[in-house]
Amino acid sequence: MKLIRYAKAGYILTAAALVVLGVILAVWPEMSMIVIGYAVGVILLVCGIVRILGYFSNDLFSLAFQFDLALGLFTALLGAVFIAHPTWLSTAIPFLLGAFVLVNGLFTLQTAIDSKKFGMKLWWVALIFAVIESCMGLLMILNPFSGAKVLMIITGIAIVGAGVENLFIAFYTIVTSKKKAPRDSDYIEVEYRNVDK
Repeated sequence: MKLIRYAKAGYILTAAALVVLGVILAVWPEMSMIVIGYAVGVILLVCGIVRILGYFSNDLFSLAFQFDLALGLFTALLGAVFIAHPTWLSTAIPFLLGAFVLVNGLFTLQTAIDSKKFGMKLWWVALIFAVIESCMGLLMILNPFSGAKVLMIITGIAIVGAGVENLFIAFYTIVTSKKKAPRDSDYIEVEYRNVDK
């Protein structure tokens, strides 16, 4: 029970951090790429660890964290790479973040479809978020823009979108069950006897 609560709190905090990072990238696109590289690396590393913990938590519906072992490892590894090489990765930041946004969007697409199967009414909101995020990630990877500044602004907007999407997923799909496991005293012993007619 505690693990899922910690995982949900961590999921919300890292999603909020993504929103803040995206705003910074969009408002100050000419900021030092080394600083951005370290910031992105730390946030992605923590986000990856939270996702891995979430995978092993007791989420009631198992929607938000169902793919997060693989996605968490990918995110944590990407964060570690940014931290280890913030300088030479400066030109690759939009591409790598685009890959992260695209992958996250595709996994959210699956989560939205599964939410519909569970009968959740707002599954279509997650679907819209997933489609928009996937398109933004693909746009970042293809990079049809003429200037680096424009690309960085688009990257910031995409990261904000990913953070908002993760906040929605955290509040909407991560459910902690308050029911305790049955104890031995909760069972009633029943004895069956054959009755002759």
